[in-house]
Amino acid sequence: MSLDLVHLKGYNGKMRGAVKADPMKLGALFYATAGASIISGHEDNTVPQRMMQGHDDRVTAMATANRSCLLASGQAGERSDVVIWNTDSLSQLFRFQEHDDEIVQLAFSPDDALLLTVGSERDRKICVLDTSTHKVVARAAQELPKRITAVAWGPIKDRTYTFATASVDEIVIWILDPHTGRLSKQQITSGSVRREYTSLMFSDDGAWLFAGTRSADVVTVNVLRKAVQTAHPVCGSGVGALLRTPKGYLVGGGDGALIYFQPDAHWRDITPFASVPGAISSLSMTADGLGLIIGVVQGSVYRMDLATLALSTLFTAQAGGLTGVSCAAGDGSGVATSSLDGSVCLWSLQDYSLMCRAFETSEGGALSVALTPELMLSGWADGSVRAHPRATGGATVHVLWVLAGVHALTHSCGVTSIKVANSSLPPSLPPSLPPSLPPSLPPSLPPSLPPSLPPSLPPPSLPPSLPPSLPPSLPPSLPPSLPPSLPPSLPPSLPPSPSLPPSLPPSLPPSLPSLPPSLPPSLPPSLPPSLPPSLPPSLPPSLPPSLPLPPSLPPSLPPSLPPSPPPRTGASFFATGGRGGEVRVWDLHSREMVGSVKLHRAAITDLAVLDDDAHVVGSSDDHSWSVWDIHQERARASWQGQSMVKGLAVSPDKVSVVTVSLDRRIQVWDLRQREATRTITCAHAGEVSAIGFDSAGRTFASGGADQFVRVWSCATGQLICETDAHATAIAKVIYTPQDTHLISVGVDGTMAVLALTI
Repeated sequence: MSLDLVHLKGYNGKMRGAVKADPMKLGALFYATAGASIISGHEDNTVPQRMMQGHDDRVTAMATANRSCLLASGQAGERSDVVIWNTDSLSQLFRFQEHDDEIVQLAFSPDDALLLTVGSERDRKICVLDTSTHKVVARAAQELPKRITAVAWGPIKDRTYTFATASVDEIVIWILDPHTGRLSKQQITSGSVRREYTSLMFSDDGAWLFAGTRSADVVTVNVLRKAVQTAHPVCGSGVGALLRTPKGYLVGGGDGALIYFQPDAHWRDITPFASVPGAISSLSMTADGLGLIIGVVQGSVYRMDLATLALSTLFTAQAGGLTGVSCAAGDGSGVATSSLDGSVCLWSLQDYSLMCRAFETSEGGALSVALTPELMLSGWADGSVRAHPRATGGATVHVLWVLAGVHALTHSCGVTSIKVANSSLPPSLPPSLPPSLPPSLPPSLPPSLPPSLPPSLPPPSLPPSLPPSLPPSLPPSLPPSLPPSLPPSLPPSLPPSPSLPPSLPPSLPPSLPSLPPSLPPSLPPSLPPSLPPSLPPSLPPSLPPSLPLPPSLPPSLPPSLPPSPPPRTGASFFATGGRGGEVRVWDLHSREMVGSVKLHRAAITDLAVLDDDAHVVGSSDDHSWSVWDIHQERARASWQGQSMVKGLAVSPDKVSVVTVSLDRRIQVWDLRQREATRTITCAHAGEVSAIGFDSAGRTFASGGADQFVRVWSCATGQLICETDAHATAIAKVIYTPQDTHLISVGVDGTMAVLALTI
């Protein structure tokens, strides 16, 4: 069995220059995911992806050459390397390992002969590489630990190269002699202008340097005098990107505005000619010069036709870390993901396009999600549960209803897990009788459970006839077709009492066509063994085999039934877990709380609903996991671990539970035993944070802080296959309903679709 990455959903819109059009191939483009990969795609169809995987941490900088097939990328982390790629073969040409901590800026010189690499404020290194020999031409160190936020190359004059760097509050112009390697710098005199700079661009002749700022203006610098000339307000929010085009200098604003900037124009005459949804962070010209590729902070990439200004969406991703993932039971058409950016998205599993998206301004974002055939249910950091409708075509959907603050406590707030019932509860289920555990469960559970549970009851059948007489007093719900007269004597099996026994239900089952539908599905053991001969011919001689109760109750049933729980209108439900350790059950139709249990002392990290839809299993950061009875609203058993339990999954065999924990362990449990039946130590290099079972119970998959997704054998506990598709810790992992793929979501904001091949 192998695990192969087939699609990666994610875009690092917060990184400036994260999407670039290929200057050599029309329609081709490159973009940095929110993780460790760079993807090569095409404008016409972004579903086929060619992965460029050369980093082991998130990509933080990217640049394309101007007139050659070169691309450079840099990363964060201990190995903050710069990789130079061939864009035709997507192969690595060279790895530069001079920097530490993080690469913050990359840029090719106008002739593509040199590559400028800049490290973070901790690294403080500036290097210039020869792209043909891969040797360092020049290097310099920053005097102060300032983060460089933008770089730009100027025109080449007299075989001398010029480039500029901008930090939070200063601009420096550098002069490089490539033959001697001499690198000199001069700081720009800003005078009274104090700005935080975001982007840089030289004029065509190199006489002017334009600097975009967070203050939504463009500062013009006289390169010869090394001084600030003026500042022009250009947009309603900070400047996100600058680009030289045949029609002029283009500005992309944080308000989505696109403006052509002329340094000699009056600022009142600078107006937007177009806009896009979101804050622009990347601008790139297509190879034919007829279109723009635009990336926004919110995670979308657009193409604009410069002739018609028509805007089309190339792809969309969520801008924040992903927290949850869910498929509807038996429905392989879509998968839902929740994000800290305040969005919940539904993605197609056929072409991985966006089916619909919901966005809320709730502080802290969405922490969990559960998908049904009709709804996207999500739990939020403000303690609320929200429901959005499913849609197609990339539509933005609005909230249908909100359960506000249902997990907002005085000491904690947030819905950390949400799960939906496997199927609707049988409407004929008597509310006073809690359903039994699945047939495969043993008659006894660990010591903390009751000594026995009622076994599954065999289907009954009614005797062919009732006695010719009934007691003088009948319930008002009995039909008028019963015989009006009573025989002189009752059969031996009928109690001599003049009235029916107290255990007699008030009405007959709803399955009988001639009787009211509100009657229970079974009769008590005291019912007479015969029906009257005048029973209507439409009455079936026996009840359907699906009825749960037999003519006699099991010996383990207590003599008196427990109090009835609240009625479950509509029968289907969902369960939620909160940061305070509480688990609550909600009727999906009436949205009323029908159960609540507070057993854990720390946040609920995961939930699972057993197949019987009568028990919920939950894990917690308090080092334990438990099984709760929904109907009786109490814990049936609890198991203690040695570390925070970060997730769990229930096997289809209904008795096996797998938990993952902060101490890097995967443990397999049997509900009939107190101790784990198998423990996999050091399952990941970091904490194990996600777990999921396939529908057949043959394998389970785990995800950890080491960025790996691993598949294990249920029978032997051996590792079967693995892959690394994320740049940071994995938040959740699930199987698709057909078990053909795994879907993992990461804190880095990426969703990976992994094909399982036997």
